[in-house]
Amino acid sequence: MFERIVSEVALNPEEIQELASDPACSVYLSASAGTGKTKVLTDRYLRLLLENTEAKKILCLTFTNAAAAEMRQRIMQKLQNWSLCSQEELENELLKLQGSKSPNLIQKARKLHNYFAEEIDSVKIQTIHSFCLDILKKYSTCENSFYSYEIIEDQVKKKFIKTAFEQAFNSNASSDHNLKSSIELLISFYDYDRLEELVQAILAPRVKLLKYLSKFNDEEHLKQGIYHKHEASPELSSQEILTKAMELSNQLISDKILNLLSEEGEQIGKSIRQNKDTFIRYKKCFLKADGERFVRLVKANFAKKYPDIVEILTREQERVYDVDQTYKKYISAELCFSLTLFCKRILEIYEALKAEEQLFEYDDLIIKTLDLLQNSESSYWILYKLDMAIDHILVDEAQDLSEIQWELIKSVSEEFFAGEGTKDYDRTVFIVGDFKQSIYSFQGADPKEFEAARAYFEERVTNALKVWRELNMSTSFRTTAPILGFIDNLLGDNHAFIHNYTKHIPFRNGNGYIGMLPLIEKPKNKELEGWHLPEYEDDIKHNQKKLLAKQIVTKIDEWITSKRKLYGHLRAIEPKDIMILVRKRSELIDYLIAELKKRKIPVVEHDQSNLQENLLILDLLSLIKFINLQSDDYNLACLLKSPIIALNEEQLFEICHARETSIWENLKLKNQGVYKYLESLKDSSYDLSILELINKVLYIDEKYKVFIERYEDGAKDLINIFIEAIIKFEISSFSLCAYQGFVEWFKDYKAKFGSLVHNDKLRIMTVHGSKGLQAPIVIIADSASSEQSPIENVYWDKNEDLYLSCYSEFDCEVIKLAKEFCNSNQERENLRLLYVALTRAEDELYIAGWENNRIKGSWYDLISKKHDSSIEVISSYAEEEAEIRSKDNYKEVILSKAINLEKKKIIRPSLTKKVSVNPAFMERGKVIHKLLHELPQIPQASWNNILESLDESIIQDITLTIKAFPDIFFSTNSISELPIVGELNGSQLSAQIDKIIFKEDLIQIIDFKTDTRPNLNEIKENYIIQLKFYKQLLQKKYRQTPIKIYLLFSSNQELIEIFN
Repeated sequence: MFERIVSEVALNPEEIQELASDPACSVYLSASAGTGKTKVLTDRYLRLLLENTEAKKILCLTFTNAAAAEMRQRIMQKLQNWSLCSQEELENELLKLQGSKSPNLIQKARKLHNYFAEEIDSVKIQTIHSFCLDILKKYSTCENSFYSYEIIEDQVKKKFIKTAFEQAFNSNASSDHNLKSSIELLISFYDYDRLEELVQAILAPRVKLLKYLSKFNDEEHLKQGIYHKHEASPELSSQEILTKAMELSNQLISDKILNLLSEEGEQIGKSIRQNKDTFIRYKKCFLKADGERFVRLVKANFAKKYPDIVEILTREQERVYDVDQTYKKYISAELCFSLTLFCKRILEIYEALKAEEQLFEYDDLIIKTLDLLQNSESSYWILYKLDMAIDHILVDEAQDLSEIQWELIKSVSEEFFAGEGTKDYDRTVFIVGDFKQSIYSFQGADPKEFEAARAYFEERVTNALKVWRELNMSTSFRTTAPILGFIDNLLGDNHAFIHNYTKHIPFRNGNGYIGMLPLIEKPKNKELEGWHLPEYEDDIKHNQKKLLAKQIVTKIDEWITSKRKLYGHLRAIEPKDIMILVRKRSELIDYLIAELKKRKIPVVEHDQSNLQENLLILDLLSLIKFINLQSDDYNLACLLKSPIIALNEEQLFEICHARETSIWENLKLKNQGVYKYLESLKDSSYDLSILELINKVLYIDEKYKVFIERYEDGAKDLINIFIEAIIKFEISSFSLCAYQGFVEWFKDYKAKFGSLVHNDKLRIMTVHGSKGLQAPIVIIADSASSEQSPIENVYWDKNEDLYLSCYSEFDCEVIKLAKEFCNSNQERENLRLLYVALTRAEDELYIAGWENNRIKGSWYDLISKKHDSSIEVISSYAEEEAEIRSKDNYKEVILSKAINLEKKKIIRPSLTKKVSVNPAFMERGKVIHKLLHELPQIPQASWNNILESLDESIIQDITLTIKAFPDIFFSTNSISELPIVGELNGSQLSAQIDKIIFKEDLIQIIDFKTDTRPNLNEIKENYIIQLKFYKQLLQKKYRQTPIKIYLLFSSNQELIEIFN
């Protein structure tokens, strides 16, 4: 059975999520930025557990270790909540998730937390590299064991490649004739450093190079293949072509003709005489620098007087052109073969160096695992064991997987849909990703593989007569409507970005802001002057990046010090609300950090966190140190004070003070309970890995809750990062003294920022580093520089064949095509990177940069040409936002602009009748509406600060209404400001419901009204039509549940039910 469901007009976001998380179906889910894909992934996992699937039989592959850790915690927290929450709350959750609240299901849900905690060590929520490592550890033979290997560090990798380069380069005096002649040719075109750069560029996509080399049986086959691609023959050399060409030229153009040309004053005669020594110089007499023919070789008068000579020159021009085209093919083939052979030798030496030191790369894990599954003697047995161990595969961030990673997933799932002989229950594949966010080509990711995987699994599933669903999630819960509308207008019709673009549907229909900050102008040329200290103001004026940093930070400082309200929120802007994005690392980051520190604005530096000084991390580390050495008194005291043991000051003093033995020995005398617990952990460490021990302490022993209670903000993220560090260590090292090894390894560990660890700090990061994050205010700081083609001049064509462009004048046709292909791919990824940058913003988005020679084709250029009324073009950095706010200049994009509804009229029920409204009263209504939603979520002690600037009558209406109906405003089973989009009576409906309350056997829809409640007979027809629309639309989803509709008038605190 095949279902393609791509429209959210007919289905609301909850229905899409319900279909996607259905554990009985295989699903391909395309999820735009901010649409809640992690929730769907978690819901699907939970539903699998509720369907009695063993946790160890669910393989969930994430892109990063941090994502795996977060996924585990989300599931654990949800299961813990199920075990502790009230009966009513659990029933509502299960009804919403599973469509049932049967006693058996409730009983099952209550027990899942303990079950999952006990099974945590066999849970397969991990990166694909961790999964491969598990397979290799379990199934590798002794001679191929990975237990003694470690992951190679970047610095060691660079050193090994340099060593391999030097060894290969210095081997040109050896008996290897092919290598010797290859190096001789290369050094005639490149100096030593440039050649090393080229080698680095080719070896960077190592897997791609290995795959390319695997096409050829030996060096001769490699040479034939490269020459064939260049339309050349290996039997002939480029030098032979040039020699023959010059011999013939001397015969075709005689000295008599050259003398005549000179006598008539034609420059070509002199030019031919001066350049007959080499073809490279000779061809310049007939061809332009780009290799094309000169339109005219002689003057018009000479052409009339001597047409026969002109014919001879023209024929020679054609011959020279043909020779030049042939020469380009041959010299390009020779250079490409020489460089490929040289790189092949370097790669062989590099692999030998790695093996000698027992080191491997992450890609080696996948290569070795695939080899084990496909080519080893025991491959069928291993695949059989994996088939028995895995029933469901969930793939997160699927757009970022490489071809070889997909090949592995296909191998593991080979028997899922094999037909006869398979298991008698449904086995599924769930793939979620977003083509628009594929930005890791430098790691081998290719969004086309994401689409190819869709086609592959669709065929496999449907051929097995199972259910295959294709779903599209485009309702963004993150970003406001104006910013989403701006993104749609900017990229929606750009076919270089994506075909069949689906516009976003905003969940947040409030205002938002997009501002283009003025570019920092190019400095005027300065006259040469004497040296002076570099920090003078004059230097700042002539350093665009430094000036940009100063201007941006000055503006941020103004926002913070003036306590400007964060748009769409009822509080002042804080540093944590701001994220500054850059395309790539440069001195701009250093300038920004320096300016922020100067103004004492807290900032997280360079995407990294100093974990070694963080108290929560030190608490967790103290346990691992204790396992190593119990007699370390200071560390044990830290452990006893940590959330793991949580002794108070008095208890700790009693154990540590006035003692003659170590704290460990004294603990045995003074506190047997704690001593026995720590002793049990020490004993467990002999059988458990570090990760298993930490999981036991946090989840089985329930210390996770204690950490959250003590450290509050950021605790969850810090624990995730620490667990990610443990996973990285356990993948990269197989030391027998693992606990001590980790302590030493962790001293130099730098965590990628990756999540909101520093909740009070401004963040500066690359767009790549920001993936998965968000912020109320985003500033894209370096948007005005276009992405240049790689300086290495190494190109891979659509067939993944390698080409080298030495100089553009030597480029033959196949190289030009390879260049076009690479540049086109780069343009597409550049637009996808822009999409990721723009969709990090929740409420406010600013575009900045500096003038330069590469502004054409830049993000700033694209936005400038495409900008519409949703963008505020700011004339100067000094322009005050207060002035913009006072004009209510936050641009709104109407909902229809963000939704493609194909000729169907959108009806807004509140506008079905024209009603005259007093503008001032309408503004009052907006304020009351907003606060009725926001205040119940804020501690009551803070209400006065928020309300103090408002009119007394507004304050009274709001506070009395909230206090009069606590069941409405403080209900835990309710949703506020819910946008709904759907079809009703042939028309499209777009609206926002103020409040929905879900009870056990009833749904209540409440619409807030701020005008005075009239007599019942005089209630505006508009209001009744609006509520009936809401009811009819929701009744389509909740067919079995009664729905009641109400009007709540805030002016006199009255709730009125509307009957049919």
